[in-house]
Amino acid sequence: MKGGMVVALGLLVAMMVASGEAQAVLARKAFVSDPIVAEEDNVVQVVVINVGDEPVYFVEVDDDTWGEGWTVTSGKTKATFEQLNPGGNVTHEYTVRAEKSLGFVNIPPAKVSYLEDAQDGEDDVEEVTSSSLQRLPVHPVTYYSRARYMTPVHWGTFLGLSAAAVVPSFLSWYYYQSSYVNGLPKSIAKAKSN
Repeated sequence: MKGGMVVALGLLVAMMVASGEAQAVLARKAFVSDPIVAEEDNVVQVVVINVGDEPVYFVEVDDDTWGEGWTVTSGKTKATFEQLNPGGNVTHEYTVRAEKSLGFVNIPPAKVSYLEDAQDGEDDVEEVTSSSLQRLPVHPVTYYSRARYMTPVHWGTFLGLSAAAVVPSFLSWYYYQSSYVNGLPKSIAKAKSN
């Protein structure tokens, strides 16, 4: 996935150089936490990258596209950065919580606006959108806890099955050690040694 993103980024930069554009901004939106679990905090990260050869100014990230069933629990969905130099990137993070398991969800992209020149007015604002998140599963908290945590019942089952596998072999070995000497029954071994 990362390799494909690097190739796509390289092609985009090559097309911009060929067309003579100086400024270009890309944005990526993703969940930092994996998997996405309902009723737990999930960190969202929006990365804005200046792939052009000129700085851009007043970069604003606006990601308030969370619909019904989602709550922003910490941080803000909007952020502003004064300047983004060529080849540089800025990262904005905040935390959301799904109120319940939503199944597979499609999450709209974040909007990023910027000015190509610090002296430009509001009429010269450029806008791009980040990558969108398609068909992401939002797992119920019970699924997540079953998949990630061992309960006392699980440990008891594990220890019981382990004992069932080990104890018969140990008892067989112990019986052999207490009943035989060099492969002979102890009664015959004692008679030969006398």
